[in-house]
Amino acid sequence: MVVFGHTLMVDKYVFGERTISPVYKYIATNHHAAVIFFFVLSGYLISFVSLKYSNNYGTVALKSYLLDRWSRIYSIVIPVLLLTIIFDLYGKVIFPDVYNNSSIIPQDSIGIRFFSNLFSLQGTWGKNMQFGSNPALWSIGYEFSFYLIFGIFILKGERFYKSRIFWICAVCFILIRGPLVACYFFIWLLGVAAHRFSLIFHIRIGWAVTLLVLFLIIILNHLLEREEIFSFKVVDDFLFAIPIALLFFFERESSFPESNKIKKLNLFMAHFSFTLYGTHLPLLFFMYSVLKYSSYGNKTGPEITSVLMVILCILFAYFFSKISESRRLYYRNFATKSWYFFKKYFVKDFYYLGR
Repeated sequence: MVVFGHTLMVDKYVFGERTISPVYKYIATNHHAAVIFFFVLSGYLISFVSLKYSNNYGTVALKSYLLDRWSRIYSIVIPVLLLTIIFDLYGKVIFPDVYNNSSIIPQDSIGIRFFSNLFSLQGTWGKNMQFGSNPALWSIGYEFSFYLIFGIFILKGERFYKSRIFWICAVCFILIRGPLVACYFFIWLLGVAAHRFSLIFHIRIGWAVTLLVLFLIIILNHLLEREEIFSFKVVDDFLFAIPIALLFFFERESSFPESNKIKKLNLFMAHFSFTLYGTHLPLLFFMYSVLKYSSYGNKTGPEITSVLMVILCILFAYFFSKISESRRLYYRNFATKSWYFFKKYFVKDFYYLGR
């Protein structure tokens, strides 16, 4: 859904206003809702994963947790930033009207924008620090912040909550990242709450109730996105995230109809979903620019172009994941060696902090 929505966005940037089917446009412009869905899902999954560390290793599992989360994020961020630089440098030479347009691709503070994305500081105090043709990296920066603060709060243990360090960490998180990121952290925590409460209350629902909840989510999204009920976007997003969290909280009955082909497709896409999210916008900007100056530019409608571009993005992400997402074990090993070097020469024992 995110990629579909961004195809229309880039189409408009490159080609200008074009006639698009109202139904297709309505469906494709729900890409922000898909990001909020992902935030809640991420919180649910991270809560599930965190139990492995706390059950097996106690509070010292913080190191293992952080290394896993770091490698998960940076196996994407580093290759994607390099990919963005390559596409943008090449695009500036061949398609200067697109890549030198500051209303589409920011031209100022390139170094600051690069390091803001490299260190996952996107959105700090509400500041949009888009790097080149890849504005989608903002949510990855949010995700990394959520991983860090959640891991510290959950895995340090009860004694940590009673220490001053706990409150210092909480205040520093808000002061450094700003209230906007903190608000979206609470949206992310709805997924955590859905998982934790599902372990206590085992409420099963059938396919009819599941479809009803999905229908309510669609209606709520329409009201919040099109009717503009609230003036603050984060309030809309929080309200939209509540029924999504409920959907994850409920357990589906074993008779719930789900095709094996759908399960296999979900498993297949899960292996490179982060790569798809990180690579699709630089690829879309470049390929739409290529299409604009080709003989086929005005011969294909925006809907057909959109579908073809989505397929191209999926294929590209699948192969690019072989040097990014699929290599996260290498990133983890590198981070582990770097941590032991840092610990040996700069700190005595980080894990007794706050005890």
